[in-house]
Amino acid sequence: MRQRWLVRSLAALSSAQVTMLANDAIFGEQNIPGIIAWLMWISLAYTVYRRRIYELFVLACGVLSTVIVVTSVLVKILISGKATDVSGFFLLIAMAVVGISGAGAWWLKKVSAEQRS
Repeated sequence: MRQRWLVRSLAALSSAQVTMLANDAIFGEQNIPGIIAWLMWISLAYTVYRRRIYELFVLACGVLSTVIVVTSVLVKILISGKATDVSGFFLLIAMAVVGISGAGAWWLKKVSAEQRS
């Protein structure tokens, strides 16, 4: 049990770091390295913790990271436009967060059910 918490803690910390790196790439000047690092982390976490070692917590960290990065990309796209309806932006972002989170929860529930059977 102790080793699982170590893996979970390292996964959460690395997920947070790579998500911050991706957000820095989205809102900063150099876009490519941070996004590539985030994509590599997501694909590696999926491959290792979905296909080889089953760990739902790491997959949940990946879903949370995906929600944050996709929402950041959406915010960046909406901010770069010249529209004046800010309330519509907030509604669209809120709907995107709810939709992506719901899809992630559905996927995690499906993965959990597959593992139990």
